[in-house]
Amino acid sequence: MKLNQFIFQRKIKKFRAGQEREKRFMNYNDIKSVLILYESELSEKNKKIKAILKSLQEDGKKVTLCGYVKKKKSESPTFDHSCMIDLSHINFFK
Repeated sequence: MKLNQFIFQRKIKKFRAGQEREKRFMNYNDIKSVLILYESELSEKNKKIKAILKSLQEDGKKVTLCGYVKKKKSESPTFDHSCMIDLSHINFFK
């Protein structure tokens, strides 16, 4: 196992310690909020993501976006309730 995977797994175990989550299947109509994690295009236009966002919002879902872009510095997020992660946000171990 790579060192960065080992460290990540340790952090997950610490975070989950003492926290049991309720697992259950939910129908699309029952879902109130959605988190979308995506790899952003270098141009950061993300037409497909915009289409998915629009569709979910039209269905009354609260959508939070988190995109990753493979460059040293990203532009500011182009969507409401979103964040952009770039290489400047990643530590030595990625």
